[in-house]
Amino acid sequence: MDNVRNRLFAVMVDVFQVDKSQINNKTSPETITEWDSLKHMLLLMAIEEEFEFRFTDDEMTQCISSESILDVINNKE
Repeated sequence: MDNVRNRLFAVMVDVFQVDKSQINNKTSPETITEWDSLKHMLLLMAIEEEFEFRFTDDEMTQCISSESILDVINNKE
C-alpha cells in the first residue's frame, strides 16, 4: 500500500509541479490550485501509464482526491 501511495504521490508532484509536502491523503482540487480540469486529465493519463492499466468511465468520475484515486488503484490490483 505504501509503495502504491508513494508512486501515486510522485505522479501527482510531477503533474501538478508542486512540492511533495503539498501532497497527502486529503489532496484534492480544493487543496491544490494547480488541479484544474486539464491537469486532472493529465493526472489520470499519467496514473494509467505508471500503473499500467486503464480507468473505466465510472472510475474516472470517482477520482476526485488522492484518497479516492488510491481506492480505485487498490481495487484494480
